[in-house]
Amino acid sequence: MNSELTEEEMRRALFGTPQPKEQVSTPLVLEPVPEIVFTKPAEAPLAKKKVTKAFTPRLRVTLRVGNEFEGKMTELIHEAD
Repeated sequence: MNSELTEEEMRRALFGTPQPKEQVSTPLVLEPVPEIVFTKPAEAPLAKKKVTKAFTPRLRVTLRVGNEFEGKMTELIHEAD
């Protein structure tokens, strides 16, 4: 068996022989697109309701930082909505 194959022989071994694709040219037929216009239905103006602010929970993050093991600790607190 020949251990030195050309690139073309390797391609044929991996992918098989290339089959020529048949080129069939079909004319593109453009179908007429119906023109559609979307409109919003007329609505009666509604009275605007006053929105009351609901309770928004706050997030509180507490971080205790120290430079020594079981030594002086610094506490940082961050609050966010």
